[in-house]
Amino acid sequence: MSEARKPKCSKALLAKKINNETRNALGIPEYLFLADYGGWNIENILDDYFLFVDTPLTTGHFLYDEAVKVLRLYSESRDLGTKAEKTFATKFLVYLNQPQIKKSFLQLYQKRERANRLKESVIEMNEEIEITSNELVSEDLRSKGQKRKCEGLDDKEKRIPLEVNVKSKNYNIQSPSTIVPLNSPVIEEYNFSKIATRIDICLGTNTTYATQATLQEFRKLQTDHRQNKNLLAIESSFGLFEKFMGIGNENALQRVAALDCGDHKFNQFMKYSLIDFTINSMRITPIPTNDERTILKVTTDINHLLEDSIKNVKSATDALKNIMCRFPNASMNTVKLANVYSIHIIQTKMTLIKYSLKDKDTFKAIECSSALIPCSFEERIYLMSVYDLFAYLYKDLSNQVKIFEKLEAEQLGLTEVADEEMICFTNGLLEH
Repeated sequence: MSEARKPKCSKALLAKKINNETRNALGIPEYLFLADYGGWNIENILDDYFLFVDTPLTTGHFLYDEAVKVLRLYSESRDLGTKAEKTFATKFLVYLNQPQIKKSFLQLYQKRERANRLKESVIEMNEEIEITSNELVSEDLRSKGQKRKCEGLDDKEKRIPLEVNVKSKNYNIQSPSTIVPLNSPVIEEYNFSKIATRIDICLGTNTTYATQATLQEFRKLQTDHRQNKNLLAIESSFGLFEKFMGIGNENALQRVAALDCGDHKFNQFMKYSLIDFTINSMRITPIPTNDERTILKVTTDINHLLEDSIKNVKSATDALKNIMCRFPNASMNTVKLANVYSIHIIQTKMTLIKYSLKDKDTFKAIECSSALIPCSFEERIYLMSVYDLFAYLYKDLSNQVKIFEKLEAEQLGLTEVADEEMICFTNGLLEH
């Protein structure tokens, strides 16, 4: 048998397969070596595995080692199988153990697994759309929230889902005016209306209660992000990303590591995060999308999603109150310039929300924008939106350093503040 060539199966074995007695005795998994001996190849091994397992429970390396182990046990067994069968199994084991065959096996596993994951993502996306449209968008949101977006839809009947009955089954056909962004922070209408009495809030999923000024700021943030203005504003950042996009799969890590990022801190952050992304893209197993991390919340459960959206609002407003407690002698006008941020990740979509103090009685919360997080090297173009969000955050946090220096100067009396302008004269807010 020549290098990397699959062993030839004799005519006597072409239509034969491992019998059930042998499978039970060796503990062969139900998804391994199901085909006739004549059909043994790495393609059929993987086809059978993904046919039996909807959600892969093992890595490509584990499946490969499992197949090798089965063949070794079969070849070394004394009372199982015929001599011809075990001879062929031994030859196939030698074939499978070759480095180039193992590499082909793992690459094909990765390709099949990604295709399987893409199929599951489409199913999950359709389920999310149905859940979002049927459960999260209340009648009140449908009747109020779209008035600013759509003209000529004042008639409430046009927004009510059309119910169609077919053979005792009910189908709701939604109006186009009830669409909401997918995988975005959502707050139930009942809670949203209560929060709006204390917070001037504007989210992509509900702009109903925002003041006109906050709504205009929200729209400008969305436009700037859509045009990548934040990333373009940082010198050489967009050019660095374009160079990254010009890199193909071959020797990708070495070529990304060789990119010149200059001395700018943001560009240095971009380069090293691009290296990290490239390394993760080379994984045989997929990047997990259902785990939870500190600060970055990843969730698919609807109840969990609703709870996390509320918790982020609570944590951010508490952080703003903490700032006010630290600088009671500072000016109210200065503390209004202090911003707090939350990042909420749902599946592979991250949303940045900015919180600040509007006046002595009200906070302000506004969604800056959102971006899809790519999970493979082929999807890397989506990193442009991710870096635009980080560029916005970088620019504002750089400004926040100056704001806090001003707060400290006012607190320590280095900058004069009139008594009636001090935060301590609004301590009624701190009692809430």
